[in-house]
Amino acid sequence: MLRGVVALVIACSVSACAAPDAGGGFVARDEDFDGFLEWPSFELPPGSLTMAHDDGATRRLYFTHVPESASAPFPVGTILVKTAELGAPSTWEIHAMVKRGGDFNAEGARGWEFFDLAIDENGRVVIVWRGESPPPGAGYPGASDGACNSCHTLVADRDYVFDRSLFD
Repeated sequence: MLRGVVALVIACSVSACAAPDAGGGFVARDEDFDGFLEWPSFELPPGSLTMAHDDGATRRLYFTHVPESASAPFPVGTILVKTAELGAPSTWEIHAMVKRGGDFNAEGARGWEFFDLAIDENGRVVIVWRGESPPPGAGYPGASDGACNSCHTLVADRDYVFDRSLFD
């Protein structure tokens, strides 16, 4: 009986990690962002973001996958994490996009889910909020309404990612 309970606990734990959703997409969990500081990354060049971000922070983009070509979409399961690194990591501004796929965010950046993340006092990454848009009072400081879709839908032809040339 104990063996059956242990097997059930292991099966439930494994299924909770970055599991596909019922629609065949990818649903990110806190642990999917663990170690993102070790992922491939590059510093974002000056002027690649709005002047609202001109605060002296080093801005980096960390990523898990790149598209097959400059015109191909990012694969489902891609995680992009953008940081504004100024001060201790627990104070950084951290935004993320996850290519969930399917019909998720069908009226916005199709297939993408947006996140705000934080690094806690133990150095673990936690999801602050997630979804098609931020909750009231949260969101992207540079967007007119704080919603990620406001800007990302402007670049639908680039799979909703602004400067894809950086991945070449």
